[in-house]
Amino acid sequence: MARFASTPQHPPARRPWSIGRSTPAATHEGGAGHVPGDPHVELFNGCVSGFLADQFYETGDQRIERLKTLVEQCDPEWLAPFARWLRHVANMRSAPIVVAAEYAANGFPNSRSVISSVLARADEPGELLGYWRAHHSRAVRSSVKRGINDAITGANGSRPLYSEFTALRYDSGPWRFGDVIEVTHPQPNTPEQSTLFKWLLDRRRHGNETPPAELQMITAVRGFDATPEEQRRDLIRTTGLPKGVSWERLAGWLPGGMDREAWEAVLPQMGYMAVLRNLNNFDRAGIDPVIVRPRLTDPEAIEKSRVLPFRFLTAYANAETDNYRLDLAASADIAISNLPQLAGRTLVMVDCSGSMGYAVGAGRSRNPLSLSQLAGFTAESLARSCEDALIVCYDVDILNAAPPARHVPVVRAAADDRYFPRGGTHTWRCTSRALSQWDADRVVIITDEQAHDTDPGIRKPIVTWNLAGYRPHHAPHGTANRFLIGGVTDRAMQLLPTLINASGTGDWPWHS
Repeated sequence: MARFASTPQHPPARRPWSIGRSTPAATHEGGAGHVPGDPHVELFNGCVSGFLADQFYETGDQRIERLKTLVEQCDPEWLAPFARWLRHVANMRSAPIVVAAEYAANGFPNSRSVISSVLARADEPGELLGYWRAHHSRAVRSSVKRGINDAITGANGSRPLYSEFTALRYDSGPWRFGDVIEVTHPQPNTPEQSTLFKWLLDRRRHGNETPPAELQMITAVRGFDATPEEQRRDLIRTTGLPKGVSWERLAGWLPGGMDREAWEAVLPQMGYMAVLRNLNNFDRAGIDPVIVRPRLTDPEAIEKSRVLPFRFLTAYANAETDNYRLDLAASADIAISNLPQLAGRTLVMVDCSGSMGYAVGAGRSRNPLSLSQLAGFTAESLARSCEDALIVCYDVDILNAAPPARHVPVVRAAADDRYFPRGGTHTWRCTSRALSQWDADRVVIITDEQAHDTDPGIRKPIVTWNLAGYRPHHAPHGTANRFLIGGVTDRAMQLLPTLINASGTGDWPWHS
């Protein structure tokens, strides 16, 4: 669930990637730092380089305030496609809501369509309203209301977010569907929508849980819910599950919880991410992995799901048995396949300082990945797409150096303890030493950018891959041979050659 799901309704009062001059500053660790003069670069990096949760050098709330300030400094013609790309290609959830809401708050043109463009799941209209009331006011702008209405009714030509199926799946939490309808007053496009909206309002206002007969899916699920407890397991065996019953609903409905038969019954209705998250539950229930593997390793399903590649590393690291580790390794390799090749020699520097041990999206997972684990995954994935590469791990000194382990699945290679976080951060001294021993055509530094030392002006193209999105930066990005990239998606890897070859003047991702 996204960051703003629990925001109360009544809060207390109150172009190119690396273009733009940098303002001298200092990093958090005292090294020479730089703040990019182009707010577009900083906003992009802040949005794609992680989730809006607390990080080592910056809390989630601090980052939100930084993003708000940056949005008002950016060109609306750049912001509109960025917001859509951020949600639908980068597959982020909280950051697009911030960008779209602040776009509308600043009164930029076409706010209605920008709001609609970032709402891709049925619980997100409530997320956006929760954010708006927490950061702006109880009064919601008409452009925000209309954009939400376009999304929930499908007036913009997309699939309507509100349907019987999504009402069964997502209508819960502080912002119910009825609350959103009450605030935004959507005009239904079909008689079916009108019936659904009226019932959603009636349920929220008066607690009426009995749907009209026209809502056949909800009616069927309500009948299913009403089955006496002692008959429920027999019902699954004899009639199966009606459409619209999610695994979460089934788990709460079955007395004694989920068993093998229950999981096997609901598995065909589970999405790819749900399957990925429940592998340990399948093992505990005794499900034969042969049933699950075709779903887990299907290339088409992996592509369609748009699961961020590092999610496979999370699942691999948290697996309680070896039943699915080989499948997860294969799926991760599929997810990062077809990366563009980098010719020549590439030096990949991996920051293994103490701050890299901080969790990515802390609070969103029981066992979240650390930045160091993500750095290992990124380094191994990137190096395999290079003609010749050397991965060097460092903190205050070089810790180890080796070519990518191409014979080992990327999730296994990334889990190696060579990437474990250790001491301080002497990025530039270690990079200079590595280049003196292994000459390269380019350097990619995977880091959170908070170095103790200063860029000495190495005359090589140096790409900083910022996994944390902090500021200030450790190099004057936008000047000769200094480029910035960020993010936790495979899209960043896809664009890396373009960034290097275009010398920092290539198009943004949504232009390619």
